[in-house]
Amino acid sequence: MTWIGLYEGGRVDLLHPRPEQFTIEDIARGLSRVNRFAGHTHEPYSVAQHSVIVSRLVPPELALCGLLHDASEAYLGDLVRPLKQRLPGYVELEARMMLAIAERFDFPWPKPVEVREVDNRLLVTERDLLQPKAPAWESLRDVKPYPRVQISYELPARAAGNFLRRYEEIVGDEPGELPSVMNRLTDNPRPFGDGAY
Repeated sequence: MTWIGLYEGGRVDLLHPRPEQFTIEDIARGLSRVNRFAGHTHEPYSVAQHSVIVSRLVPPELALCGLLHDASEAYLGDLVRPLKQRLPGYVELEARMMLAIAERFDFPWPKPVEVREVDNRLLVTERDLLQPKAPAWESLRDVKPYPRVQISYELPARAAGNFLRRYEEIVGDEPGELPSVMNRLTDNPRPFGDGAY
């Protein structure tokens, strides 16, 4: 088995991803529940939140690429950079998946230099704001943080909704299915086990 099942019933083949397997709703749901920095922040901070900020900081013509630059993490999870660099198999899977996602949503890939630069500056900014006691990274010592970026914590349903709203802003879709998708993302979850979360 090389695929994973998705909440809405679909599945994605991790070894052989195809563009038609991806939906913006699945990406929003997944990224809103994946934490940056392996969760080592005061409160959870999701990849969905990070992606929305990147989409607002890149040039407008790259906003969709900025929003979806980490979309593969909705299916593969977010590995911290030092670990990712030591796992060539993961990097290959991620690259293959990102090519399929870029084809599905029609944005440039590999990641354009402008998106890479914003991503790195935001990473340093996030570290400063969310891990103020963490040591600086040698490899990013010359990267300057953004002086006026603010980050607030969001519950997963809000992060997913904000991600979907930003997608709608970028692609210029008429409101249609989006409200029902957002309702499904924000419905109160059914309790499981003893109801503790």
